[in-house]
Amino acid sequence: MAVSIDPLTFIIFIPKADLTLVGGTLYELDTNAFRLELKGLEDDEQGIVMLKTHNHNTEYTVASVTYARSIQILTPYMVEFEDGMYTVRLVGSNNNIFDVGNGVLVQNMVQVIPGNSAGLITVATGRTQLTVREDELAVGGGQVGGTSWITLNTAASPVDNTYVGTKIVLTAGTGVGQSAIITRYIGALRRAIIKPKEWSTVPDATTVYTILP
Repeated sequence: MAVSIDPLTFIIFIPKADLTLVGGTLYELDTNAFRLELKGLEDDEQGIVMLKTHNHNTEYTVASVTYARSIQILTPYMVEFEDGMYTVRLVGSNNNIFDVGNGVLVQNMVQVIPGNSAGLITVATGRTQLTVREDELAVGGGQVGGTSWITLNTAASPVDNTYVGTKIVLTAGTGVGQSAIITRYIGALRRAIIKPKEWSTVPDATTVYTILP
């Protein structure tokens, strides 16, 4: 099953099978691969008569900093994920796919997590391409955790105490919504030790975090 477009309702349907499983009920949508699928549908024999589905601006580099691509789903199209009790994290671009208020996203039981902000910067992590805002120090997927620590993604700094005094926020996956101050950081292990001394829910490989100044 693949992405499809209903020419009567203008609904772009994304099946669960097209998503990448991160762990548990957390999935990712590679939005660049998604827009390439849309382009392919537009260019085939049936799609050539359809209205344009999206605008796309590619990545660009300024002063050795690579800014993320942007994707805009155009009116009258709407995006609908296959219904179910799971979460989809949008990666690979700044986009409007998550926009319920303006009618872009068809709302159902699927929770959609955007990665949008002004000035998205592309960084490589151990698992995928994520985006970091200019007011963030790092984002990524956790590897494993304990009651008073979390092992950060392999793309995190190898330098001891890099993140000491910063705030780590769990933004998706196991332990979502928790935050703590990093009191010690062991670079070789990518291990951040936190206070308060314990997580109420211990993070694991499904956990996604953001580190703020």
